[in-house]
Amino acid sequence: MIKRYYYINKKNICFLRFLLEAYEGIAIFETIDAKKSIILVYIACGVLNEFDMLINELKKDFAVYELV
Repeated sequence: MIKRYYYINKKNICFLRFLLEAYEGIAIFETIDAKKSIILVYIACGVLNEFDMLINELKKDFAVYELV
């Protein structure tokens, strides 16, 4: 599993959870800090490119920032 931290607006967290559940097996996440909207995403190793494409598409619609 690959771990990445992201900032995502609070109102979009449920949408992201729904989307990742629809793409079964691509990734799961947990909320690290609800007040700051920081999540930790666990990405399956074999689908990293697909996950990156999904995140890049989401960035067109709302703020998603990877925290380094």
